Amino acid sequence: MELNNVDQKNNKQKRWLQTIFYAIKNKEVNNTKALFATANISMVAYYKYLKNRDNDAVNRRLLYYIKEMQEYTSFAVGYGPMTAMIDKKFGSNFNKKRIHRIMVDYNLSSIVRL
Repeated sequence: MELNNVDQKNNKQKRWLQTIFYAIKNKEVNNTKALFATANISMVAYYKYLKNRDNDAVNRRLLYYIKEMQEYTSFAVGYGPMTAMIDKKFGSNFNKKRIHRIMVDYNLSSIVRL
């Protein structure tokens, strides 16, 4: 019962923050410092949120592609070759550590030994 209350409180805070971010982004508020103070968040946190928001979408696309390739290859591709395949597919250079983190977080690592 207590966990549900905590979840409801967190969801309510999340919706509140999203409303504040929307108001600031669309310049519906003149005094942003007062709004940050009311929401009890720092300006740094807001701008960090804006910067990292796009990374989540890219990570989701990478995750989808990694899942697809691991199923196709029966989990035979490690993070090094996977990074090369992703770089070729998307036409950009992703860090091997980023691909490795995604693979480990979602249990998509290659099967090396049985």
